[in-house]
Amino acid sequence: MTIFAPSIPEFVDENQDFAKEPFRLRPGQTMTLKMKFFAQPGKKITDVICDYFADYGLPKPPPIAGGVEGTIARCFKAYTESLYSKEANGWKNHIGLHQNYSPGRYAALILAESLRTSSPELARKCNIDPNAQLAQYTGTSLDWFSEGASAAADAAIARQSPDGGFPYTITEDMVKRIQSFKAGSGYDAKDLGHVGETNSGLIARELGAILDRAERTGEKRYIDAGLLGLAKLNSFTVPRGAQTWEVHAHAPDVYAAALCVNCNIAGYHLTRDTKYLDYAEFWAKTGLPFVYGWIPPSTLTPHSQGVDTRRRIEQERVPRRLTPPYKGGVPAAPAHRPSHASQQSYKGVGPAAVLHFDENGEGNNVVLDNPSEFYTDTRRRINPGSTIAVFGSSFYCVNWFGTPVQWCGLGWANSVRSLAKLRPNPTLERVADCVFASATQQQFDKGFAAGTYPDSWNLQTNVANTAFIAPDLILSYAYSLIGEKMLTGASVESFATRSGLARLNTFAVIERLASTDNALAAKLKFYAGQDVYSCLAKVDRPVSVTADDSPLAETPDLRAAASGWFYDEANRALHIKYRSRSRTAEIGVKW
Repeated sequence: MTIFAPSIPEFVDENQDFAKEPFRLRPGQTMTLKMKFFAQPGKKITDVICDYFADYGLPKPPPIAGGVEGTIARCFKAYTESLYSKEANGWKNHIGLHQNYSPGRYAALILAESLRTSSPELARKCNIDPNAQLAQYTGTSLDWFSEGASAAADAAIARQSPDGGFPYTITEDMVKRIQSFKAGSGYDAKDLGHVGETNSGLIARELGAILDRAERTGEKRYIDAGLLGLAKLNSFTVPRGAQTWEVHAHAPDVYAAALCVNCNIAGYHLTRDTKYLDYAEFWAKTGLPFVYGWIPPSTLTPHSQGVDTRRRIEQERVPRRLTPPYKGGVPAAPAHRPSHASQQSYKGVGPAAVLHFDENGEGNNVVLDNPSEFYTDTRRRINPGSTIAVFGSSFYCVNWFGTPVQWCGLGWANSVRSLAKLRPNPTLERVADCVFASATQQQFDKGFAAGTYPDSWNLQTNVANTAFIAPDLILSYAYSLIGEKMLTGASVESFATRSGLARLNTFAVIERLASTDNALAAKLKFYAGQDVYSCLAKVDRPVSVTADDSPLAETPDLRAAASGWFYDEANRALHIKYRSRSRTAEIGVKW
């Protein structure tokens, strides 16, 4: 074990053993080197970072750029401008991947935000009727039991091994793609894993569809398959294997940690067994090593001059989604580096450049652009909180060591927010806040990509890289901070009944739920004037159903009815529909 002084960044460059500039001692002056280490038997590696924070304090998040509401407004700049095509009347979710525009992709999200902010012009910008019903875009709870709704879960069960795992497989097309990177990697590989082997991420990414189906319907087949998968998933201790479309299955992966957290939260909702919250907390802690809890000197480097606008890099067409190799044109880092004191108080410095494809991000030529084309204020404070995606590479040639890929960290941060509702943990929540704040600092606020954010940020060159990503995960976190939710998924909460455990699934926010053996009361938050669909899975036929103390009538055709309830005998599912008079409503059910 060795310690040495002086240290980075003023005297020693990163990853170097010797000082570039000596530290001069005056006659009679002494230097003392101190270090601290601990040894505690029986502790897991996931506890080490928490122990460090306990001794040295939690990192302070960067400022949320523009505040929470300002962040939300930027997100909808992406949805209504940068990612939307009036001609196609549709959306894409990346800039830089040559995607087609899809109709309806963000329609519900935009309509909901126009209702939340009383801004009908927001909906009209995307040819959406501001008086339309959200169910027109989201569907209803009845759809969860329709033909074909179980296709994804059934297909996943068909791929599941008898022990609950999901083995690594590879297609012929994927082999060809890996081979296409042979020249860049110098490695003659034919796979990104060992065929037949499994791990935490390979399981978690498949298990999600099964667990979601189990929560929606309460069907034993899906619950059994989901719990079997969780038993196998939780036999592992390293998050890996969630991104084998480009990353080796063995590479530790923060996105895998996020998926493992989400799967165990679902396990808790299905069983009310707190062991799944223990596992969820464990997997959340495995994401901590990927998050920058300090300010690397490279991000302190001032690049006040930026680069010449729209400077081209002379190179062949590069694979999309991957950070291209630089062949010239990257600004050199200035010799001056701030002192340690400035690391603690700096206000942020601009990226050296933003790298993207020409033709508004969708061309074939790579461009290094001036940051002022993308940021109103180019001083961006991305640390603490920027997040390394994987400890590995893409296709054996694109190195991700130390490189933030913020969408992966945001996946983890959102899973921590979900866990915090059931199992608060101040350390995890503070680090998740850092990840979110960093994302807002990376998010563009002007230009053709306004509202999106870079796929990666090279901390050595301080360059933000294409592709530019839809801000779904930023918005999800921002909404959670103000008691809102995305409409892409249902809220779920389990409760006990005389006939067993049941679950409330709803498009609304569940603000409160209380139950006894023969009654349930829930406070739901949605949008005034909108139809709210909810489903109670695996319950008996009710005696009465009320909304804001007004009785709802049973109806055989819930979609056609203005309000009411429908009981599906075959699936023991109670569907409730009401039109909210205000943002919240009290729902009551008696058996």
